[in-house]
Amino acid sequence: MSRRERLTLLVITLLLSSGSQSARAEWVDWIAEAQADVQFTDNLNNSAFESDEEHDVFWSMHGRVGRVFQLTDRTRASLAALVTGQLYNDFEKLDSIEGGGELALFHKFGIGNAPWARIFFFGGYRHIRQDERSSRLLETGLTVGKRFSPRFDATLGYHFTNRDGGNGPKSWLARSNVWDQDFHTISLTGNYLLAEPLLLSVGYTFFVGEFDSACTSDNVGKVIDNGHVRAAALDPVFGGCVYRLHGTSHAPSVDLSYGITDHISVNLGYSYRRGKKSSLVYHRHGVQGGLIFSY
Repeated sequence: MSRRERLTLLVITLLLSSGSQSARAEWVDWIAEAQADVQFTDNLNNSAFESDEEHDVFWSMHGRVGRVFQLTDRTRASLAALVTGQLYNDFEKLDSIEGGGELALFHKFGIGNAPWARIFFFGGYRHIRQDERSSRLLETGLTVGKRFSPRFDATLGYHFTNRDGGNGPKSWLARSNVWDQDFHTISLTGNYLLAEPLLLSVGYTFFVGEFDSACTSDNVGKVIDNGHVRAAALDPVFGGCVYRLHGTSHAPSVDLSYGITDHISVNLGYSYRRGKKSSLVYHRHGVQGGLIFSY
């Protein structure tokens, strides 16, 4: 199947998954979402060396459909199926599709502008064209939020991810399970309604845990000298090697969303990420624009 055929099939799947509709009520019975966007990043391989950084443009598509169950006046549970796909312009070996199921519980601590909380559990599988990068995914998280005025609300979230991937071709370390990773993120987001259809979102995310990074053979010695590599493998996607570290990063972001209808909006965003482990420092810029459907 060609890349164009795969893209067409994925778009059709998302449209079908978002087609379930019922009369909207205060507590909706069905949820359906679809999102398609194009993204650019200047450090796709998350390299600590500017000479090794690779950039690319890729398409990302996401769909979510499920059922909401009202438990009490202020508490509801949801069960949903999710599918996400990515197609890369230059690095086709990173093309992926991910599917899974999500169970979530939402509770509001009062009426009006009272705060709320949402906890979720997700299990799924991400298939990547370069098989060693494919992985089982387990995720859980908690988000709390509050509306402070008709124009402003904020959320604070925690997210844990466990990724169980394959073993890559061995390099200088005995362990080549680069894509076996555990990591945590804490995020804070503020949303301000600039005008009736225009929403500004400003966010900050702190990351701590394991991540993979790539380098060419010219910089392998610097990585080895760092002494904090947990696993390493030869890299058939970017060349050289790919390795796993445990580190931290800080990522601010800003997004603008313009509502076209009650259910459709367009989005434009920018993000920056700075990561660090010992002497290795990582910088990554990204921009994205897309179309969002939510029911």
